[in-house]
Amino acid sequence: MKCVATVFDVVAFVLGMGAAWFWLKASLVTVDDPYPPNGVVPNQEPGDYVIPMLNASRENARWNKVAALLAGLSVICGVIGNLASHWPLWPR
Repeated sequence: MKCVATVFDVVAFVLGMGAAWFWLKASLVTVDDPYPPNGVVPNQEPGDYVIPMLNASRENARWNKVAALLAGLSVICGVIGNLASHWPLWPR
């Protein structure tokens, strides 16, 4: 059972690192600037930032969802590994 526990612990570690990677990606999402750097767009609206902000929010939510799923799976694998390490293979 120690081998099974080690496998689940390694899987929990890999899933946890994957969750950290996706949370890092979620924190680096930027909002695209709809305006040119040094110019004024004709018919410029005050709400032109709404669509890029919604797109960035949607992308951020997608990365967070993947990260939360991986973190949950990591916890489950960690618990299984912990239980397997304490479970006797045969009565002593």
